[in-house]
Amino acid sequence: MTRRLLQIVPHGVAPADGVGAFAQALGATLSSQHGVDVSELVGADLAPDAEALRAALSAASRRGEPLSVLLHYVGYGYAAAGDPRWLVAGLEDWRSHESRGRLVTLFHEVFASGPPWSRSFWSAPTQKALARRLATLSDGRATTLHLYRGLLDSLAPGHPTAVVPMASSLGEPELLPSWEQREAFLIVLGGAGNRERVYREQRALATACAALGLETIADVGPSVPEEVTARSPVPVERLGILPAAEISARLLRARAGALAYQPAFLPKSTVFAAYCAHGVIPVCLHPPAPVPADLDAAPWWPDSGAADPGQVSREAHAWYQDHSLRQQAMRYHQVLFEPAL
Repeated sequence: MTRRLLQIVPHGVAPADGVGAFAQALGATLSSQHGVDVSELVGADLAPDAEALRAALSAASRRGEPLSVLLHYVGYGYAAAGDPRWLVAGLEDWRSHESRGRLVTLFHEVFASGPPWSRSFWSAPTQKALARRLATLSDGRATTLHLYRGLLDSLAPGHPTAVVPMASSLGEPELLPSWEQREAFLIVLGGAGNRERVYREQRALATACAALGLETIADVGPSVPEEVTARSPVPVERLGILPAAEISARLLRARAGALAYQPAFLPKSTVFAAYCAHGVIPVCLHPPAPVPADLDAAPWWPDSGAADPGQVSREAHAWYQDHSLRQQAMRYHQVLFEPAL
């Protein structure tokens, strides 16, 4: 029996779209390792039409063996205000008519929060209600952070949620060069906004470059203003958007990669996963904070002292192995197709 999977994603694979790139990488691994027939449904092509979504799912369900659906849920990806009621309503309608197959939701986000004067504060009740409906509707649930599992547990008690940090969508090389073999440059990946935050952390960035002997920065991704990269303490090579294979090759040459995320959210970052998968020292430029349980000893802070760079690189790579694409494909294959195991 052919096992069929339909992944629902917000936008597909676009530059710096971590969710779409991860879905594509996971789908390719499920296909190559487990023989799953994988297809994709892009939310942006249907939004905001619940009936169009239900019709597309029903048509896919009729085409052969029972269909399993993996929804990559990030509220703001499916609706500008983060409340994609059309998406949840369409899924509920489809499930009410389709008894075969399974629905599994990967919560890349759950709901927004903020102070009373922020828009996210007022949209939170709607977002919570939608997350609760999805968590209850789904046969299986997964998320990237222990924090998010706690939120889901509070919304839908009795519905267990697996915690699986993100995997690299830029490859997982088997052979890594040693620290001594790498070149003296720092790589900066991600969307324009995330990379701009790296250059704003001028003091931390300068400390990291000095501590690790970094002479240049390779900036990869959608364009950011030159006045932003001009803040760098070392020369910046602006490379723009590159193919995944070329980025992977540069990661294997780099000593370190920088992010300016809050440490608690690093496990949901495909950029952080790519750094670890390639043995690149993941430099966290956000002010030091307690390391969350998801991370163990993976990140490195500029003020962390005389830690052995080679050891940091090896620890980051070792941390990644438990949730590599191969491991994730096994887990998702089980929850999608072998729920009794």
